[in-house]
Amino acid sequence: MFKFTRKGVLLVAPEGAGNYGAAPVLNASNYKGIVLYDPNISPQGDTIRRDPLRDTFTHIAPQRGKKWVDVSFGTELKGTGDFGNPGISTVLTDLIEACGLRTASRDWGDGTSCTSAWWCEIDSAGNAHQVAPYQALWVVEDPAGTPVNVKAVVVGIIRRKANDADTSTNDCVLVLTETALDPAKAHDIRLDSGGAPAATALLTVTGVSAGSAFMPVSDYAQVKGSSVTIAGFDDGILYLVSGCLGNLSIKLQDGEVPRCDFTMSGLWTDPADQAPPTGVSFLNHLPPKVCKEDLILAESSGTALSNVYKPNFSRFSLDMGNQVQRDNNLNAPDCAGEMFINGRAPTIGVDPLAEELSIFNPWSAWDAGSPRVMALGVGHTTAGNRVAITVPQAVYEGVSLTDRDGRRAYDMKITPTGDADDEFVIAFG
Repeated sequence: MFKFTRKGVLLVAPEGAGNYGAAPVLNASNYKGIVLYDPNISPQGDTIRRDPLRDTFTHIAPQRGKKWVDVSFGTELKGTGDFGNPGISTVLTDLIEACGLRTASRDWGDGTSCTSAWWCEIDSAGNAHQVAPYQALWVVEDPAGTPVNVKAVVVGIIRRKANDADTSTNDCVLVLTETALDPAKAHDIRLDSGGAPAATALLTVTGVSAGSAFMPVSDYAQVKGSSVTIAGFDDGILYLVSGCLGNLSIKLQDGEVPRCDFTMSGLWTDPADQAPPTGVSFLNHLPPKVCKEDLILAESSGTALSNVYKPNFSRFSLDMGNQVQRDNNLNAPDCAGEMFINGRAPTIGVDPLAEELSIFNPWSAWDAGSPRVMALGVGHTTAGNRVAITVPQAVYEGVSLTDRDGRRAYDMKITPTGDADDEFVIAFG
């Protein structure tokens, strides 16, 4: 029977630390499915050209060398869709971790590890730019009752206000805390004052909800321990690809669903005729709307942001720029022992409309090479299905002029930089 390109299913299962390349049993308890766009499964193999000299120009038969499989596909960028469990792991989590990201962790400054992710919606009178990314502060729980002081680190900012005087909507501050918060209690955010919370609140929190946050990692063992097996069903033909690691890119375009595209490489398994397992759960709830994304570009002035600018833009992209390599191991089947990531070079693209230079001057920032803070929120009004991206040190690497519907715009290439695996944070909640 002929096969149809419109009939495709892609399932993913984490292999777990110590099980690199070991495909989990193909059933509904191990594998989860995604909403799939533009899949491309490409079995790959080196060709050994056998061309010895002899008394004719005719070539002799070539031979197959190393084998592996490349898989590329897109899916929707979104949270869990579950207001009660916005921080649980999904198939998207598994894929993100297989691209060299880990659950976000940040030292408070005294050896305390902050790993619990929370979305703190602040009172309409407060402004998110009063704090800066990676700033250590306190979240005080039940401030009017029996206060509990919780150490926290800022990892994201969603600037929803049009300006400081705007009280029609609330900003949001994303934090990592040392312990879990109680969403049923009141909270406020306070600065640090000699190792203790300041006497008065900096920001009043109107509600907290749990989430999850991810940062890049350079540790070989952590990345290898996050490998996944991909089961790609092409209308009844199974391409099972174990040991997959790869690269992700996020794309937002006006009029489109938010996209997360993956390019993965894994180990070879011979294709086989097989129907997909039944009962697999799919991440098929509606994605957040690509509208009112709340992108800001700002300067960091100590523990606050200044010159906060919200551009008119039609597209945004973040590419991790992972460098994925094959281990050429003669002791391994097909001479491909494993896939590994040996570097990354993340880039961001955005197209803000040009305004008076007194309002927004990308040329001076580009010339100075000074880092700016970039923050982006998608789907803020839908708890459980929100996404935020924060780049604490974004450098304008390239600026050129372009046209957007007859208006002058900037085509900006931005490089996320940092100190130690902290170029950017992706948060869900």
